[in-house]
Amino acid sequence: MLAFRTGCLLPLAWACLLLSEDAGASDFSGEIQPLLANHCYPCHGPDAKTRKRGLRFDLREVATGELESGARAIAPGDLEESELVRRIFSKDPDEMMPPPDFRKRLSDGAREKLVEWIKAGAHYEKHWAFLPVEKPAVPPAKDRDWPRNPIDNFILARLEGQKMEPSPEASRRNLVRRVSLDLRGLPPSPAELARHSTGNSEEQFARLLETMMDSPHYGER
Repeated sequence: MLAFRTGCLLPLAWACLLLSEDAGASDFSGEIQPLLANHCYPCHGPDAKTRKRGLRFDLREVATGELESGARAIAPGDLEESELVRRIFSKDPDEMMPPPDFRKRLSDGAREKLVEWIKAGAHYEKHWAFLPVEKPAVPPAKDRDWPRNPIDNFILARLEGQKMEPSPEASRRNLVRRVSLDLRGLPPSPAELARHSTGNSEEQFARLLETMMDSPHYGER
């Protein structure tokens, strides 16, 4: 049963000590959601067949809502009222979460992240696949001659930020080999290599790409 005990202050004190004064906002998608998925979802996730006590950590409104016992698994910004905090620090095998027989144990670092996240407000984020597509601003690059399309700007801006330079442009012969291996999983035939390795026409190279993507070997496993 999820019932909060106000006398269990030691785990809360330890949780507070884990947090540094300059702790930043937690990355829900990159850190918190994977923790919940690995350690909580098997019993409190989207699968109704394995879900216990109606508690779901994949839905914020359920995870932060009041349970039948009157407790709240997650009380945003309030560690003392968050039953989850007490459970992840409990040493009682009947109360500790995840339970003792669960194969994946929570590390001290994982507990710290969960505590930090709850203290900061327990904000959830939608999976990137369900977010509206937004066109990013193309970053400026010092070398204005190198980029041939907007994607190049992103690459070059990152390289320049690391004080690095792009590799020299590959020869047409090497490009033919690369695209053949990438698209068909096969090296080009000697005839293809000889036919497409001469000249630097963009149209000629585009036709080569179309030919390879029309091949039955394109995307073949």
